[in-house]
Amino acid sequence: MPIHSGESPYSYYPSSREPAPAGDGMATYLAGAGAPRPAATPRCAGKALVEEVLKTCSEKPDCEEIYLHVQVGNDDAIEFYQKFGFVTGDIVKDYYKKIEPTDAVLLSKKLK
Repeated sequence: MPIHSGESPYSYYPSSREPAPAGDGMATYLAGAGAPRPAATPRCAGKALVEEVLKTCSEKPDCEEIYLHVQVGNDDAIEFYQKFGFVTGDIVKDYYKKIEPTDAVLLSKKLK
């Protein structure tokens, strides 16, 4: 189910909970997540969406971590998520199939 923030047309789609990438506990993967570009969205829409996702997921007793992928070279998005306590992890080679560069950075945040 998508998580929306106010009137923003942008959404995050938390997937079902699954084993955490590091193998410790359970995690939620954010599909369709993105740091909206300032020209395309109201200011703070991306921030409000991430805050809502973190709040919603932290209320789930079996969700200990949240993670997502960001395209290598998208430093603005990486910095955006780092402001919320996400840390960079491994580079996933050839994660993307239809965009260049194809590699992605794994970002994660422990919730518990």
